[in-house]
Amino acid sequence: MELNNNVEAVEVKKLTIFERLKYFFVNPNKLFEEYNIKPTWLVKTLIIVVVTIIATIITTKLTVGPQIDLLIQQSPDMSKEQAEATVAFMSSPLIMGFAAGAAVLTAAIAVFLGSLIYYGLIALFGGKTRYMKVVSVYSLAYIPYAFGSLISIGFAYYTNNFDSLLQPKLMDVIFNRLDLFVIWQVLLLVFGFAKIANIKLHKSAIIVAIMWIIGTGIALIPVFTNRMF
Repeated sequence: MELNNNVEAVEVKKLTIFERLKYFFVNPNKLFEEYNIKPTWLVKTLIIVVVTIIATIITTKLTVGPQIDLLIQQSPDMSKEQAEATVAFMSSPLIMGFAAGAAVLTAAIAVFLGSLIYYGLIALFGGKTRYMKVVSVYSLAYIPYAFGSLISIGFAYYTNNFDSLLQPKLMDVIFNRLDLFVIWQVLLLVFGFAKIANIKLHKSAIIVAIMWIIGTGIALIPVFTNRMF
């Protein structure tokens, strides 16, 4: 009886914040084991929301000049003064507040709707788990992707290539969908879903690949839209 109690105590042992941070980089399976006992998502979702808001504000501030040029290019009848006034309005505190709110909504939809789709795919492939466990894994894996977006903004600023943000080309999308942060996210999802749903790694990889293909297709829509118009 005492042995069973000790085993249970080990199973429900709560990781400290420093242990979670360490395992996030060196051994994510430790986190996935904890999610099997107690799913956690709130702090990770808040991190994603904050990073998304920061990325939105920085992108808006850095692309004021390119946006003016783009408006003039797309609307030949618009004067430079009108374009500057339009962009100034779009960069006003009111609009930035709406943008921040939209960023919060986008992040929440991405985490919870994305998790719901993954939950359905896991069930389709014979996995058994709970929705909140999927949310726990997905929100963890989304963190590298969110920080990767900040790195992409920094790279665009460093190379003075804001077109990759405003009017992405085919190679921009491919580069973004194959960068190290996306690969990191994919690996976390594959191993995480295999752990919480008790499925083979190859099934988990197929599930994640399906969503990666769908996400890439969505990212390509502006590319082909810009070519058409």
